[in-house]
Parts: sequence; C-alpha cells; structure tokens
Amino acid sequence: MTRYLEKMEFFWRKHPALLYGLAFLLGCSWALTKALPLLVPMGALALAFSTPWRHGAALGVFLMAIVYAKGLYIFPEGNLEPIRGEGYFSIDSLSLKKTHFGTFWVYKGTLKRFAEFRNVPVALSIPNRSDYHRPPAVCDYWVQGTLKKVSPHQFQFKWDGNTPWKLVTGTSSWAEKRYHAKQVVAALIHRQIDNPRSATLLAGLATGDFDDTHMQYQFGRFGLQHIMAISGFHFSILAAFFSFTLQLFFERKWSSALLIALLSTYFLFLGTAPSILRAWISILIVLGGYLFEKKGNGLNSLGIGLLAVLIYNPLYVLSLGFQFSFAATAAIFLLYPPCEEFLALFLQKRNLQRALKMPLLDQHGFILLTGLRKGLALTLAVNLVALPMMLFYFQKFPLLSLFYNLFFPFLISVAMLLLLVGLMCPWIHPLNSWFTEKVLDLTYNMPKSFDYTIWWNDLGAQWIVAYVTGIFLLGIWASKTRER
Repeated sequence: MTRYLEKMEFFWRKHPALLYGLAFLLGCSWALTKALPLLVPMGALALAFSTPWRHGAALGVFLMAIVYAKGLYIFPEGNLEPIRGEGYFSIDSLSLKKTHFGTFWVYKGTLKRFAEFRNVPVALSIPNRSDYHRPPAVCDYWVQGTLKKVSPHQFQFKWDGNTPWKLVTGTSSWAEKRYHAKQVVAALIHRQIDNPRSATLLAGLATGDFDDTHMQYQFGRFGLQHIMAISGFHFSILAAFFSFTLQLFFERKWSSALLIALLSTYFLFLGTAPSILRAWISILIVLGGYLFEKKGNGLNSLGIGLLAVLIYNPLYVLSLGFQFSFAATAAIFLLYPPCEEFLALFLQKRNLQRALKMPLLDQHGFILLTGLRKGLALTLAVNLVALPMMLFYFQKFPLLSLFYNLFFPFLISVAMLLLLVGLMCPWIHPLNSWFTEKVLDLTYNMPKSFDYTIWWNDLGAQWIVAYVTGIFLLGIWASKTRER
C-alpha cells in the first residue's frame, strides 16, 4: 500500500492541474446528481495522496465545485407538471431542423429566470412559416411559455405562440450571426464540391452541423459518430495546416500568435459545445507554450480544460459529448503507451539505426508495421474506455468500429486537408469530391450482413464507473512505472 501511495503521489505532483480538474469534475457531478456510484472515483482520489496539504487542496476544490454548481442552478424537481409563465431567455444557438411534422427553427439556450427557477437549459421550437417572421437570435428576450421537464436535467420551453417576444435592451447574442456564417460556408462548399454526398460531409466537418440523418446512421453503423463532432481531431488538422503555411512566411512566435487568432476565430464560428471548448483550450495551451517558450504537459492541459469547461458551464458534466471527449483524450494519454508496449510483444519495435540498415523492401515493411502497431494501440486504448461507455448509454457496440477506426479517421483527415488546400488551389476540389465519395462508399456500400454488434441491456452505472476508475488507475500506475 505504501508503494502504491508513493507512486500515486509522484504522479499527481507532476500533474496538479489534472488532479484539481478531476476534483472539480467530481464536485460538479455530485452537486448535480448525488449519484452513489460517484463514491468510487471520489474514494480513489481521496486515497491517492500521502501529502496532507495536497489532500486538503483537492478536497477544497471538490467542495468549492459543489457550492459553485449548487449556487448556479435551481431546477424543477420531482415529477413536475408543466408550468406556464414568463421567462428570461438567453439564446446560445440557432438551427433549422427538418422533422416528420415540418421544418422548425430551434433556439437553444438558458432560462436565466423563470418562476422560482434559475439557469434552466431549454430548447424552444418555432415553425418555419413564410407568413411569420421569427424573432432574430441577436439578444435576450422575455418570452411567455410553458416549461416542461423531459428528464432530470433536460427541459423544453413551449412558446405560447400569441404573445410577442420582448427584447432585453443591452444584451446580445452571436447565435444569429453564427447561423448565417455557417450557412455561407456550407453553401460555398456545396458550390465547389460536385458530389452532393461529399459536399454534405465536408460542409459538416467545416461547420460542425450535420443534418443528414442517413449519413449519421451510416457512420453510426461503424462507431464513427465521433468524426461528425468537432473535437481535438479537427482542431489538430487545422492547426497543422495553418502552422505549416504561416511558418513559410513568419518566424515561429509570430506564426503561433497568428494561429491562436485564427483558431480562436474558428472557435467563435463553431460555438461552445463541450468538445469544441476542450479542443480550443488544449490548442491554446500548446500554442501558448510555443509563444512563451514553455514546455507543455498533455495531462495538465487536460486538467486545465476540465476546469475551464466546467467553470463555464457545470452542466456539461452531464453531456455525452463532454464525457466521451475527455474520457477518450485521457485514454490516449494514459492507456496508449502501455497498449503499444503490449503490442510490441507481437509487432516488435526497432530503433531507427537498425531500420536504416535494412533492405529497402524491409524498410517499407517496417514503416507499415509501425503504423499498424500504433494504430492498433490507439484503437485499443480508446475502446478500453469507449466500449463500456457505449454499452452503458446505447446498449450496443458495433464490432466493425474496431476495424474502421484504424484507417477511417486518417482518410477523413486527408479529405479535410484537401479542402483546406483547395482554398489556395481551387483545382483540388474536383479531386477531393471524388476522393471523399470513395471514402463514403466504404460505409454506404458495406452490406448490412457485416453489422455484427455486441448488445448489453443491463449494464449498471456502478459497474461502468468502477471500471473506468480502475482502468485509469492502472494507466496511472503504468505511466508512473515508466517515469520512475
């Protein structure tokens, strides 16, 4: 036990931001849910320290998170009947959705005040009719409507339909401008990319908005939904492309500063979804390190992202996008190295000097096997966490995702890079249209007879929390062993 505590103490001493980020995460989770399975990671974190002051600091952050989250929200509790009244509605996003009942404008935002409640997240829908001019999403409004509880932390707000929205002077919202900017970008991509299916995918990758339900279904067959959500994967591709381009004209510090400005503009364009916010913060930390000549740390960056995202909105802790984004990123940092070491038992590593002495054909084989080992290690690391989480939330896991995630993200990254290159060389667009169509054919043309799926309908929350906590503790233990 003493050996374990020493190793854990060494790890947390190197990653204090991650420690306090996890403490804040658990505090927000406990304040909003009081779920008993949370006692497992809370207990594991409490036993992780041999230094009293560090133990006390983490406990202080945990308690501060509870007070912060509790004080920020007052939600309807129990099986509440719909409540009618006037609410102060702050708009975060605007979208146009097609349903079986027609086309609707969907406003998502927060009821800052409604009856005795405070900061209730809601969605409000208005029919898209030619004889009605909808309120522009440029400011906050007082709106008459009915609040209905959908789940413990999800609510709908139905506008009365006959009363006007009263604007709140001195307020503003980017939702309207963001919606129109995304429409302009999507229309531009559709004009440049001939194949409609390819254009839909590339426009979705650029704007973060996917309305094609058939494409969502096809990606879901192979566990590729994460590609359709803007995340660190997309930001990394953008950062790599613009960093390379800017360094052709500017020195490293200037290119880093300009890249921060470019990616921050893109962040404002996309909005503040949890995965987008985390990816943007992580990129800022990396680029800030280049700018101020400071070496970064991936796990500490993840901890800072946790703190920033949850301070901005503690309710994100209940978002699937938040949970999968942070869990997958943590898995890459903690579980990828031991997974690669395990696979090296079968696909042996060789140093560069030895590889250079090989015959040319063997060198190509070495490169292919190295890429295969790294791809398998990454897939294994992420799915050690993603598989049980998907079984818990969706009760199924497509086995082909283990295969498709080895190569499909790389093909998508090529399509994104070709789209960016097309900004300067428009003749690239026809090539990208053809290439993206062939990539999509890998999903659309796969017979459904290959859709083998693991089903698990009764996986309890206590088991999933205990498993995820245990697997990350093993990852910490393994990383500690290597660092020692």
